[in-house]
Amino acid sequence: MRDHVLKCWPGPYAAMLAGEKLFEWRRDDRGYELGDRLVLFEWDPSTEKYTGHGSYWIVTYILRGRFAVPDGYCVMGLRRQGEAKANPADHGIPRGMVQR
Repeated sequence: MRDHVLKCWPGPYAAMLAGEKLFEWRRDDRGYELGDRLVLFEWDPSTEKYTGHGSYWIVTYILRGRFAVPDGYCVMGLRRQGEAKANPADHGIPRGMVQR
């Protein structure tokens, strides 16, 4: 199992926390595998900074190269594992990239 630290915009992030969006469509450039953990941090594109909110998600399904998923992309089914550490810097995100 590997961790993948990723940005997530506020709208999709809120939908995930509400249980309305339990998948991620991503460029398949990290070698995602079943059982990997996504560390999603909410990213505010208007400030170009992280909000400090984060959560863990386990990859339960991966769809590649079929059903309109183009080569080089994947759709991952996810199950929420819990809240990520409050400090994104603990996951390698520079402190200056987090809103205060």
